[in-house]
Amino acid sequence: MKKLIIYLLLSIGFVTMIMPFAWMLITSFKMPSEIQQWPPKWYTKNFFSSRQVKVKTKIGAVRTLKGISLSEALSFTSSKMEDNILSISVEDDPFYRGTMTLNIKGFDYTDRLSKEEFEKWLKNVSIPIQLDYDTPEEFFEEVFLYFKSGSKPYFNRLSYFSELDNKFNSVLSAIDLILRFVDRRIKDENEREIFSNFLSKLKEDIVLINEKAKIYKAGKYLVLEDNEIKEIYNLLSSLNLNYTRENSLIKIFESKVVDVINYEKELLNFYLKVYKYFKNIQNKKVESFIVAKVMSKDEKIKLLKENIKKINNPLLEKLLENDEIENLPEKFSKEVDSYFVNEYNINTAQLNSLKSVVVGYKNLLIEKGIGYIDILKKYGFEKLKFISDEKLRNSSTYRIFLAKVESISSKISSIDDFLSEFILFTDYVDEVRRIYNNSMNEWKIIEAPEFVKSVRVKNGEVIEIELSGVSPVYLSDNNLSVASLKFSLIEVFKNIFQNYVDA
Repeated sequence: MKKLIIYLLLSIGFVTMIMPFAWMLITSFKMPSEIQQWPPKWYTKNFFSSRQVKVKTKIGAVRTLKGISLSEALSFTSSKMEDNILSISVEDDPFYRGTMTLNIKGFDYTDRLSKEEFEKWLKNVSIPIQLDYDTPEEFFEEVFLYFKSGSKPYFNRLSYFSELDNKFNSVLSAIDLILRFVDRRIKDENEREIFSNFLSKLKEDIVLINEKAKIYKAGKYLVLEDNEIKEIYNLLSSLNLNYTRENSLIKIFESKVVDVINYEKELLNFYLKVYKYFKNIQNKKVESFIVAKVMSKDEKIKLLKENIKKINNPLLEKLLENDEIENLPEKFSKEVDSYFVNEYNINTAQLNSLKSVVVGYKNLLIEKGIGYIDILKKYGFEKLKFISDEKLRNSSTYRIFLAKVESISSKISSIDDFLSEFILFTDYVDEVRRIYNNSMNEWKIIEAPEFVKSVRVKNGEVIEIELSGVSPVYLSDNNLSVASLKFSLIEVFKNIFQNYVDA
């Protein structure tokens, strides 16, 4: 019995001593979110051969900068924005391998809407906000970004009700002010009484509606849901703002009360009309899942070599001949820099300072719809400068660019040839970066709808679906909430040791 007690005490002591070390060991294999989890668990999802990852799409938000690498950021200009990418944000621990399944089967979508059909519908719609669009798809994207999925969406639950409350308070203050002037400004006693009663009743209704609207202040999502928007619109529509009689205070009433409420109604009604039309035109359903598997390094390199052939450049071909694939964009960029330093007798510091202003200049040209690539290839920089002088003369960005060019022009014998080549080569570098990063992040498609061209996972934080013939905006409104992952035994071990890889 005595020995049993001793062994029991020793066992308890051993467990007490070993527990912290065991906990440290288990924790070292955990994913970031599991480390902060409460109550703590003695296992990690990394030990399992499958798991589900929370993902999110935002209506209209078909692009995102989340998950972008430093290399991609270097080439991130508006000229390189791919316009047929559906970006799905990973709202969970990042993942880097496995077989991924996105259950989009049954999702509503449509092919690109004809501009004629869209404009026919748009003729009957009053647009209360400023939008910049050329196609129906851009229109929908702009609307949804403004109202629901931008950085500061109009229907953000907290900010919307704060603004709505301010508007109601402003209207109520205006009504109080008008009521104080009724006796002085309206001579007809009967009109004074009728108008005062109308305003008092309206004031009571506004207070009541403001209280009713506040029930939607707390909700499941940060952004108001469509049924909530409709309810708020119905509440505002129930207000009787129509005063048919005439008096000297009517104009003030209309500008300070009626116009404020009507504009809010107009915004709500506009969104509801757009969304209803947007859903009505989606007359097709997705017929299969998206299933994709991570590629091996050799497969990625093979894909990269195939994709990079599109760029016809001797400096790039030289690198490919020497099989210098690792960090190809940086190597190509250095080769380009060396070429200009040797060919035009410009130093590296001057070259680097010129790069930043060239990026700004190119973005400005794109914004103004100037096809600088064709102009440079056909006519050279002299022609591009002539066009720029005419169309960009008021731009500070263009003036900065010209000042930088002026500062180096005396040191370069043929400044026009230099700038023509340099601007085109910066495009080559950007394109190499884009192709390289896309190829290194691409997953092999196992199963997918016919309109899915490629699938990429960037830094484990963003899933990019490149589409063909279908605008991503038509898929962005569907409720995709999880991505299912399956791992082979080797991939499970890699997941377990991912923390060490990251470190």
